[in-house]
Amino acid sequence: MTRDEIVAAYVALGPLGEDLPGERTLFGRVNTLDMFLDRGQEVADFFRIIAADRHDGMARVRAEFGDIHPALFDLLMRAYPPAS
Repeated sequence: MTRDEIVAAYVALGPLGEDLPGERTLFGRVNTLDMFLDRGQEVADFFRIIAADRHDGMARVRAEFGDIHPALFDLLMRAYPPAS
């Protein structure tokens, strides 16, 4: 995806909400457009690392983290593919 496509898809998600003060979640690291553009690859790679360590792989990661905001999770995985 190009940067413009990522921005358009992110904006289309609508408001994402925020973490509670002092709380740091993985989605809290990408819950604004600037943070998504800056930290999205890092968070997507972390999800892939977690998936590689689990016998049920990405399905389990999606069940645990994707349920928080499925569309954001899907965009994160599409916008930031594995580094080659």
